[in-house]
Amino acid sequence: MLPFSILSRYITKRWFKVQTTTRRNVQSAKDTILHGSVIVISSILVIWLSIFLYTAFYYAYMPSMSYVRPVNMNFKSCDEEKGVCSFPQASVQLTKKQQLLMIGQPYKVNLHLEMPESPANKELGMFMVCVELRSRNGFLVDHTCRSAMLHYRSTLLHMLTTLTFSPMMIFGNVEEKQDVILELFSNFEEDQLRPWLEEKGVAAERSPSFEKKLGPELIVKI
Repeated sequence: MLPFSILSRYITKRWFKVQTTTRRNVQSAKDTILHGSVIVISSILVIWLSIFLYTAFYYAYMPSMSYVRPVNMNFKSCDEEKGVCSFPQASVQLTKKQQLLMIGQPYKVNLHLEMPESPANKELGMFMVCVELRSRNGFLVDHTCRSAMLHYRSTLLHMLTTLTFSPMMIFGNVEEKQDVILELFSNFEEDQLRPWLEEKGVAAERSPSFEKKLGPELIVKI
């Protein structure tokens, strides 16, 4: 009986040690998982908080990347004959507020023109676009003139393009027009004393037969 009791006590001690070791390992694993979960959740919260603060700071203090304004061309019709008897002109109000652009920030001012590929525009050749930037009281802030023209396309290229896009042209998804982009100002900075609020005299000066452009836009970019 003595060897059996010794063996029983030995097995009991070993089993107790195994249970103790298992409990320690399980508790250690639980602590590791808990600490890892806390670290992961804290990291996610910090990342989302950083993104939120950066976005809030960006929209609160950083200027907008671009301002887009439509340009509605106006002209005078002829009294006796059909057609246009004046250069197309437009007046664009940048903002109704006291100031829109940030002081000290250079901007690019571009004019996007959608011009139909009509015979009149093709025969027109080069034309001039003049712009005057004025403040609220009418003070001339700056002015410039830029020349432009339709991109040249040979008769063969025009025929191939027309044949390729003819199905979409029939359904009105594609139009025969060109996008002409004019960079009016490449490094314009706002004057704090006389902020630019209105653009006048967006005129195409070349010939009264110049056809009205489709949907031009004035874009101010950083």
